[in-house]
Amino acid sequence: MKEAFYHIELDNESADLCTFITPFGQYRFLRLPFGIATAPEVFQKMVMVVFEGMEEVTVYFDDIIIATENEAEHKKILSQVVERAIKWGIKFNVEKMQFKTNSVKYVGMQFTEEGVLPDESLVEVVVKMREPNNSLEVQQALGLGSYLSEFIPSLASITGPLRQLIRKKSIWRWGNEEKKAWAKFKECVSSPPLLSIFDPCKPIIIYCDASKDGLGCCLLQNRKPVAYASRSLSGTEKNYAQIEKELPAVYFACHKFHQMIYGHRITIYTDHKPLIIIFKKEINDKTARLQRLKLGLLKYDINLEFLPEKKNVLADPLSRLYFNDSNVKTQCADIVHEIVVAPEKVLLISPEKLKMLKIKTKEDECLKNILNLYSNG
Repeated sequence: MKEAFYHIELDNESADLCTFITPFGQYRFLRLPFGIATAPEVFQKMVMVVFEGMEEVTVYFDDIIIATENEAEHKKILSQVVERAIKWGIKFNVEKMQFKTNSVKYVGMQFTEEGVLPDESLVEVVVKMREPNNSLEVQQALGLGSYLSEFIPSLASITGPLRQLIRKKSIWRWGNEEKKAWAKFKECVSSPPLLSIFDPCKPIIIYCDASKDGLGCCLLQNRKPVAYASRSLSGTEKNYAQIEKELPAVYFACHKFHQMIYGHRITIYTDHKPLIIIFKKEINDKTARLQRLKLGLLKYDINLEFLPEKKNVLADPLSRLYFNDSNVKTQCADIVHEIVVAPEKVLLISPEKLKMLKIKTKEDECLKNILNLYSNG
């Protein structure tokens, strides 16, 4: 969209609050200005209302994507989007518009027919970075690496010497070991692997594992990786018994992939056989620490199965070669990835019946109030 926030008109009271002083007198904004703390939220709510009910349309602030299975349907939805834009007075930036493309950049990622890759511009930023001169610059570089770690499971083994430099009270040292790690880091980032696009209709499998130093997990569909994740264990967690590390690995995997797995039957493989028995026990029969974790997993439909360590080739290296992103912060981490699932593709219900349920829901007094509260607050 062009000049996104300016699509929203301010009432007199709000306009008065947006008054500013210039050498030529006082002026006030008549439309929502950039820089207001609540502006993004207000704008997002507005565009959601404009394109409500269009399941093929995804809106993230001023970026709009139309995704369809064929060209005829694409033209139809595009026409509907244009009609609504005209009705609401929405203007688009023609220079940034793309039509009939099989690849698109969105929320920091490159979506293609084959799968998902990180945005080339983010990769280029890391590759062109000069050698850092202090721990802050190392932290910034690792922050970008943390964002890309979803694509690169082995990144931690390379960045080990660099992570030592950002620890508290660490002495700055930039020797041959650090230089080699830096060169390897940029080389690794420059060629990330392709991830499959998540499909809510396909079976979901998660491999997870815990080592003495970290937790690792990988989500797959049709034997192809969809996402990787890993984290380090704190000093206290490292002293836990192995069984008290394995269940946190399952907990970490479920909460890391929450938006993809919630509401689905998932199969989780672990190489720790005692966990299968303990997982099936009643909550009261577990230790307090395991009770808390099991309670946090009750909302998921989990089928936990045993997989020998020699076959758990994905999660086991991740847990041992974890990328410690818990201590690294970056602006890229603020990007939110939301997976929108079309109800008719998940529920065993025909489109006609779904349409009837939507109509009946709007006619029901109780549900009508709930919808109103959900939409308008």
